[in-house]
Amino acid sequence: RNPLGLVSGGINLLELTLPVDFVEMNSELLYIVNANLDRMRRLVDSLLDVAQMDTGNVLLSPAEVSPAALVNKTISQMKPMLINYEITVDVDIPAELPTIKVDEEKISRVLSNLLDNAFKYTRSGGKVFVSARKNDRHILMSITNTGPTIPPEDRQRIFERFTRVSGG
Repeated sequence: RNPLGLVSGGINLLELTLPVDFVEMNSELLYIVNANLDRMRRLVDSLLDVAQMDTGNVLLSPAEVSPAALVNKTISQMKPMLINYEITVDVDIPAELPTIKVDEEKISRVLSNLLDNAFKYTRSGGKVFVSARKNDRHILMSITNTGPTIPPEDRQRIFERFTRVSGG
């Protein structure tokens, strides 16, 4: 995490010391850089979580959260990526869904990873759909896209750690 902290600190220092008009002219670029730094932090945190899981030392901080708020917050953090992909995200989560008790930061990272894959494999002009429904005692969330499907022979492998499947 230390190198990311140094880069983030350097960018913050530049934002404070550069002329205001220069910062304003480059605000979109600075936003994208900061958003990608946050994304990199989440990736590093995910790797650290995997290491903790291997040792059996997983620390969770469960709290009540609205499924819609969780999804919308996660998507808003990924907005800079959407600019690059030129795709539309449709969210269908009923407001009346009950809150869920989860570790918001960790579940947000799971959603980010799934959304990131959906964005990568959706062609320009395509769509990603995020939905949630109540099913008995559970909330089922679904992320689908208009991109190519995972070949049937690879569908079980995608749940193995650090697995990538071939093709598009």
